[in-house]
Formats: sequence, structure tokens, C-alpha cells
Amino acid sequence: MHESEQSAHHHHDEEEDYAPYEAYGHLGDHHRSSLAQEFIGRFAGVDDPRAQHYAQMDPHHVSADELGEMHRYAEHDHPGVMGKVMEHPILTGILAAFAVHKAHKERDRRMGYR
Repeated sequence: MHESEQSAHHHHDEEEDYAPYEAYGHLGDHHRSSLAQEFIGRFAGVDDPRAQHYAQMDPHHVSADELGEMHRYAEHDHPGVMGKVMEHPILTGILAAFAVHKAHKERDRRMGYR
């Protein structure tokens, strides 16, 4: 593979690795706390040590990275929790923006733009 092909291939892999929870760093404190509270409330009903750890967190002190950890944990280990949290309007908005972003990137890729 030539260097330019490797670069284009690497760029495509980076795009594929982007996930919606990466947008949590762009949320204001109020929105991040609100979404954290949703995760925390859902984890409170889960009989699992890690879920209980998250359930004890103060939503006003949850960082964007911690919120991303909650998201990934719910997504992989407790899909029922994730399903309920996905109904939260903030996450619905993030997912909609993510879908538009991905659609634009795919359109640009197909048209030969970078």
C-alpha cells in the first residue's frame, strides 16, 4: 500500500472509531449533569458492583470522560439501561447530530472530498 493509500485508509479508520459519546466534552455543565443523572438513576436499580459505583456518583461532578465511561459500560453490559437513557432528549439530540455528521462525511467521501 502506498503512503497516500495508507493515509486515506488510516483517516477512514479514525472516522469509523468516532463515537457519539465523544460529544459529551462539548456539553455544558447543566446538560452533562442532566444526562449523568439519567445514567445514575438507571444504574441504581442494577445489581452489579460497577453499576452501583456509578449510582453513587454526584451528577454535578461527573466529567465528560466519566459520562463516556458510563455510556460505554451501559452499552456493552446493560443494554436495557442504555435503551432507557437513549430516550433522554439530550442524548437523542447528540445521536441525531452524530447521524447527520456521519451522513455528511459519507457523502463527502463518496464525492471525493476530504
